[in-house]
Amino acid sequence: MRLYDLNWMQLEAAEPLGVPVLPPLNFGMTPSFLAYPGGVSLRVQTYVALLRDVLDSLLRQGFRRFLLVNGHGGNTPALGLVREWLADNPQAQVRFHDWWQAPKVWAKVQATDPVASHASWMENFPWTRLPGPKPPQTSPACA
Repeated sequence: MRLYDLNWMQLEAAEPLGVPVLPPLNFGMTPSFLAYPGGVSLRVQTYVALLRDVLDSLLRQGFRRFLLVNGHGGNTPALGLVREWLADNPQAQVRFHDWWQAPKVWAKVQATDPVASHASWMENFPWTRLPGPKPPQTSPACA
């Protein structure tokens, strides 16, 4: 899922509640994409440290409840950090949410196409399409 889609969903969900939304993290753990030119991946320890710093900063400012909306399955190992961070900060509440695993979303996926995945209808929304793009004619830089 593209970052602007995820941000759009977060803003739509948060607006009626009047809660702040931080911008999405533009990088995550995607080592399988490093074969493609321009692919960027963070190490697990880098990603986890980044999330910890964000949570620590907001906690120091008085925020106590957090919703982390995950937009990429490769970032799911960060759930371990959330559990560890909560043990160190019992006054806080954190929910780590993979957007595609919401009950209504998952039911729709299963009813429509149980093998839906990357670049399928599940990630192909009208607002994510660019007019007239031509697919690249090259393969990954390395295997």
